Amino acid sequence: MLKISGMELILIVVSRGIGHIHAFGLALIFISSVGCGKIDGSAVSVVSSVRAPSDLSYKWDTLTYTVNTQIATNFATTTGGTPSAYSISPALPSGLSLSATTGAITGTPTSADVQDTYTVTASNSGGSTSASLTITINADDSGRIFSAGCTMTTKRGYHISILLNTGKVLLAGGYDHAGTLLQSAELFDPSTGTCTATGSMNVGRGDSGVMAFLSNGKVLVAGGTGALSSAEIYDPSTEQFTVTGTMAVGRQYAKAVTLENGKVLVVGGKNATNDPLVSAELYDPATGTFSLTGSMSSSRGSYHSITLLQSGKVLVTGGSFAGAQGDIRGNAEIYDPSTATFSAVSNNMSNARNGHGAALLPNGKVLLAGGRSLAWGATTVTTADLYDPATNSFAATGNITGAARSMSNNYGGDAVLLPNGKVLLVGSHQDGCTASLNTSDLYNPTTGTFSAGPTMGTARQVNGATLLPDGNVFVSGGTTTQCGYGGMVNTTELFQ
Repeated sequence: MLKISGMELILIVVSRGIGHIHAFGLALIFISSVGCGKIDGSAVSVVSSVRAPSDLSYKWDTLTYTVNTQIATNFATTTGGTPSAYSISPALPSGLSLSATTGAITGTPTSADVQDTYTVTASNSGGSTSASLTITINADDSGRIFSAGCTMTTKRGYHISILLNTGKVLLAGGYDHAGTLLQSAELFDPSTGTCTATGSMNVGRGDSGVMAFLSNGKVLVAGGTGALSSAEIYDPSTEQFTVTGTMAVGRQYAKAVTLENGKVLVVGGKNATNDPLVSAELYDPATGTFSLTGSMSSSRGSYHSITLLQSGKVLVTGGSFAGAQGDIRGNAEIYDPSTATFSAVSNNMSNARNGHGAALLPNGKVLLAGGRSLAWGATTVTTADLYDPATNSFAATGNITGAARSMSNNYGGDAVLLPNGKVLLVGSHQDGCTASLNTSDLYNPTTGTFSAGPTMGTARQVNGATLLPDGNVFVSGGTTTQCGYGGMVNTTELFQ
């Protein structure tokens, strides 16, 4: 038996006499004296076996959808051999469909349906593997609530948070209630509902640093307060941070996203003298090094947004470009990894924005919601825009119906795309040094409108908000006040 490119080649020989074994390249063939075919004057019978797929899993395995709302695509992954077909039993609810070639589940549910379990099977000629999904379709979102989560090991806000491939959430750095920049990190485990300490970073970093999930399951953390150029890698298997290559430019308040080729794009931010940057660079996990790539046409110093599009290109919007009032950008640009260049979006957003929410929608458009239109003061807006890649332009969509909000945490406080296709905006603040908000909003891409979501148990801003594998959202830490650190909390909540 041989393994070639993930496949097993099994050679079965039927012989009535004494044969010989010959080597032909990568295959060993037993040649008999009598048989069904002739090779080198002898008979041979060859049977090949394809490696079966294994370990089928989905991005989410417990789903709650809403009638007449396009769902977020639920992608399938497998190990082992490549599936040639996918099937599901029983049939999905009306309006939903399973791709027979990729296993992805898409669509818009057309009627409410009670909770049911579905079995998806991935197969090829070598065998099959299965996974179970639980799907419920509600008539509306009236049943969603916030419930108490774990107690964090440290009061922290302005931290960076990310979902690991283990299903746990990594919370790192930020500031505590005394204003101390933190090196510590912790893990939230949804299976136990607990937060526990994990390895600490080599230096303190808050939301002024960048965090990106790598294709190998590790996490890149780079930059931070003081315009650090250093970077480190968190390994979930060892729960430790180790130093990796340094950035070409020291940055704080940059933004980062992992590209389809596995590299990480780091964009903008400020240098050590608070000057906004136009430069961008790429981190290559294969070499552990950073290198400069094309520069933006506009500097973006802080609280801009960065979104990976379905095309593999990257949308960069808004952000600040100075330190005084009126320093917020309304323009945007597109980064193309194939050319390593930025190009302008054809028009501006309806408002200049920073600290706004950004979410890639199931239809490929990007929602940009809320934020500030001036640096500080009475400037928070309720407006929202949609970026359409087909036209490379912005168009206004419905306004936030609740309080205007600025999600001023650089990470974790963004808009969160839910499995049901809606977008959750949670926490944050209004104008100037106002108190934090305990409200939430839901955006429906099908209708282009916002509606009020449930209320949190604790008002908070500069909090984390991370989508979990079960479709719930983990809201962590933050502060109850806008100015100062005394209001930092160690409480968390789950949007369910």
